[in-house]
Amino acid sequence: MTCDKKIKSKTKPCLHYNPNPDTPVGKCSAPGEFGLCIEAIKKHPLPISHSSLHKFISCRMSYYLSKIKGVTTKAHKLSDPVKMGILIDEYLNPNKKESSHEKLYPDSNSFSYRKVLATIRAIKMLEIFPTIPKPVGTQVKVEIKIDEGQVVTGVIDRLYPDHFVETKYSSSDYYTKKQFIKSQVATYFLVDEGLKYVIMEIIKPPALKSTGQFKEETADEYEERCYQAMLTKPSAFFHKYDKENKNFGVVFERSEFDFDKIIERYKQVLKEIRVATEDNAFYENEDSCLQPFECEYLPICETGWISDSLYEKRF
Repeated sequence: MTCDKKIKSKTKPCLHYNPNPDTPVGKCSAPGEFGLCIEAIKKHPLPISHSSLHKFISCRMSYYLSKIKGVTTKAHKLSDPVKMGILIDEYLNPNKKESSHEKLYPDSNSFSYRKVLATIRAIKMLEIFPTIPKPVGTQVKVEIKIDEGQVVTGVIDRLYPDHFVETKYSSSDYYTKKQFIKSQVATYFLVDEGLKYVIMEIIKPPALKSTGQFKEETADEYEERCYQAMLTKPSAFFHKYDKENKNFGVVFERSEFDFDKIIERYKQVLKEIRVATEDNAFYENEDSCLQPFECEYLPICETGWISDSLYEKRF
């Protein structure tokens, strides 16, 4: 299917094609349009990651909005687990020039923010992120070639010479299950045959409520209560906490994963994405709107428009 805005050009995919060095392919500059050029994507498939693979599998519209139209949730509207991941990265990289705290939580007195602050304070006090050995890098961008001209991309939280670590902030136990994490973990194992195991660090956010005697508590008091709860019983918040070794998390060995199946799935989904791009077959899947988490694009599908207060456009 040809883009209905396409105007033939001898030198580029479409007269509206606008080259951009910061994106995999150029952007669409047709009046009223935004995002990447569909005609260009047909000839130059986009890189894929484990997260974009899952977006496409769970809901093609989610993939389309994220990867092709470039719609992203504004920082202060991101979920708390995502915000926590960003702030944990900053804690591990103290030399990072710009702090994201204010951008992620404009209201410093919000109890959601105070949960995060309490968690970071507890991590510091418990010293559960070891400084020795030092990681090779944090938030390490990686690329894996799985086929001619096709690349899988990813970002590893903490990379060491023989293993890597992924930190998750979640109230569920999803990340303790191999079936749930195998796509991401197996992908990162493909980066280097020397990686022997992964540690999945799961941080459970405090679920304390401001009711009863705590109904009138301030943000400072709530933060302190969360902090003390985490110090009193670390194992309730840091999965498989080991007091003696000052660490936590679930270990999965490299040998537990079937890499051939993972690679074949990438190849198969890439074929399906190419067909969807040709046919403009990016439809909604209502079964994925709320499971396993609420989709960040649900307001767009419910209202039919992209709110400037919730979203911004990368392209």
